[in-house]
Formats: sequence, C-alpha cells, structure tokens
Amino acid sequence: MQMKRIFIFILLICLFLATGYLFRDNNVFYESLNLPVFAPSSNLFKFWIVIYVIISYVVSTILSKYSREEIKDFSATFIVNLILNILFIPIFFGLQNIFLGMLIAMGVFITSLFLYTEVKKIDRKLSYPLILYVVWTMFTSILGFAIYLIN
Repeated sequence: MQMKRIFIFILLICLFLATGYLFRDNNVFYESLNLPVFAPSSNLFKFWIVIYVIISYVVSTILSKYSREEIKDFSATFIVNLILNILFIPIFFGLQNIFLGMLIAMGVFITSLFLYTEVKKIDRKLSYPLILYVVWTMFTSILGFAIYLIN
C-alpha cells in the first residue's frame, strides 16, 4: 500500500510539473500584460509547486486507502480538476489566450471547491490542506478575470 501511494504521488507531481516544464518561457508573456495592482510577481507562481505537492499528497492517500466505490465521486471530480489544471498553462501561456485562460482558471477554482467537498466526505482531516488550494485558486480566478478585463 505504501509503495502504491508513493508511486501515485510521484506520478501526479510529474503530471502537474510537465506542462510548466514544457512552457518555461511563460514569465515573458505574463510580464508583458497589463496587470492589476494586486497581481503578484511571476516568481510567486512557483507557489503552485506547494499546491501540487498538497494535491498529490491528498490524492495519493485517498487512492491508496479507500476502495473505488467509496471514492467514485471524488475520482470524477479530481479527473476534471486535473485536466483543467494541466490545460491552463498551454492555453494561457502557450496560446496566450487570456479569455480561455480565465475560464479555465475559474473552472479550476470551481472544481477545487468540489474536490474539497468530496475529500471532506471521505476523510475530514485530509481535506484541511485543500483549503489552501481553494483559496489560491479563488485568487488566481480573480486575477485571471482582472487580467482579461484590462487587456
């Protein structure tokens, strides 16, 4: 069980970081945009690594600890959230599509709320680290909307 959990954790980290690696020049595009006053430096977006570790920890724990039947709703929610997370960087930074990027960011926020709720149903204590994820995705959604409006 422990090896399964470690494997899932490493696999998820690799999936999350792969798109960031493939689109490494994203700081140039971000800094070329008209940004709202509350926009963080592009260096702060390295905070996503912390978020990815949290998500990977929670998901790998759930997938290795609970049966498929117990986590059916969680699994569907996580897959949608994962796909949206992976799509954001190529759409926003690769295609430089601010509108679609904003919509995806909002989708990540909405699915992070559902993910938190599903984890809370399964394991209350395990849901607590996801509060940081929900707050961060709420901020990035507001930021994406602001960037869309002023560009």
